[in-house]
Amino acid sequence: DRARLMRLMRRTAGAALKVCCINLATQVLAIAGRERGGGACFAAAACKRVGAPWVPVQGMFRQNAAASGRRLLSTVPVSEIVMAAQAPAVAVPASRRLCVAPMMDWTDRFDRAFLRKFSKNTWLYTEMVTTGAIIHGNQDRHLQFFKDEHPIALQLGGSDPNDLAKCAAIAETYGYDEINLNVGCPSERVSSGSFGACLMAEPELVRDCVAAMKAVVKVPVTVKHRIGIDDMQSYEQLCNFVSTVHEGGCNTFIVHARIAVLKGLSPKENRQVPPLKYDFVYNLKRDFPHLEIIINGGITDLEQAKGHLEGGKVDGVMIGRSAYHEPFRILGNADREIYGDANGYSKTRQQVVDEMLPFIEEQLAAGVSLNSITRHMLGLFHGCQGGRQFRRHLADYVHKNDSGLHTFLDAVDKVPEEIRRGTAASDNPKTPYGDRALDRDSDSETVTLSPVHVEVG
Repeated sequence: DRARLMRLMRRTAGAALKVCCINLATQVLAIAGRERGGGACFAAAACKRVGAPWVPVQGMFRQNAAASGRRLLSTVPVSEIVMAAQAPAVAVPASRRLCVAPMMDWTDRFDRAFLRKFSKNTWLYTEMVTTGAIIHGNQDRHLQFFKDEHPIALQLGGSDPNDLAKCAAIAETYGYDEINLNVGCPSERVSSGSFGACLMAEPELVRDCVAAMKAVVKVPVTVKHRIGIDDMQSYEQLCNFVSTVHEGGCNTFIVHARIAVLKGLSPKENRQVPPLKYDFVYNLKRDFPHLEIIINGGITDLEQAKGHLEGGKVDGVMIGRSAYHEPFRILGNADREIYGDANGYSKTRQQVVDEMLPFIEEQLAAGVSLNSITRHMLGLFHGCQGGRQFRRHLADYVHKNDSGLHTFLDAVDKVPEEIRRGTAASDNPKTPYGDRALDRDSDSETVTLSPVHVEVG
């Protein structure tokens, strides 16, 4: 209704004021004036009184003079706008009870289409996409996804509020359900670009980045971060980071329960050497009960996930490598065990194969290579009789010129039918993946995909 619209506009204008984005604030206020009943004439007259030219662009009135914008803002009760922007956040429903982490070179759209076959409720996250790639690169290549992937979040990498706002607005037109900012990647290459985990040292900048994105999108803007970096390791510093970023409008924090050592440890070491401190994440939920807190790091099965969720210690759990290596074991019962959804997915491996066949056929017809899809499916028969032969057949034949849907079907036939249809006692192994499994998480830069090796550029 009109009153709610006005409140939203004032909140947006207040957020713009916080980051000194005067032009954006004047745009919003000009629209607010129009919505009050003055129409385009009201906005045009307001701009004319302060000497600011305007042009209508999809209903937005683009102000071109910051000084004129300040004069326009002087006629508005700024204190009221700022108070609206600082109003307490409403608790977010715990819809992200289970998430699959963003993983470079792994969680692309083909992998997400595959993972979605196992769970209809689990949130899926894209690989991190930098602002430069979206602004200067092929947007469809970086942002397109399949309609069945929802709920899906885009993870952005960047540190410039204007660039992030531009990319968030573009991403929203593609239909993403959430925009996530990467403040957790410890890669030296990422840090040299002034984004990732190094941003934890600049909570005010992260706040401004969130506020800029919030001002231009309707979907939630979330932040994924570590519990600290280098010399910033105290719980008090973590609380300061969260409270500061929350001022920008972030209500959901995905917290990897390790610090990131930016100098001296590789990305792989950064997910093994720093100790897990789950109590830091639990305490965040205790001290910020109005925020949605999702825990990440070292979680390898649903029993562990349920342990973290028990008693409201956190609102959600994010799993990385385990979900990729063993999707059937991790996601196959997630709808029922994590979401309590009696109507959720509960499929056999054969059902997943059957549902993937038309998808693979369609993508092959569109010119997609078979390996682009099946490389993400190597864990489908992990720990099962015939699983190694399944992976080996794909490794031997997927790159041949005559490879096609029959190549995948021949690989599937290496697994006994009773395993595929879920009737064998060993069908659902409970042991987590071992040393022979793929080695990867959201922060590393080298993918070892037995028997295929991929280096992320």
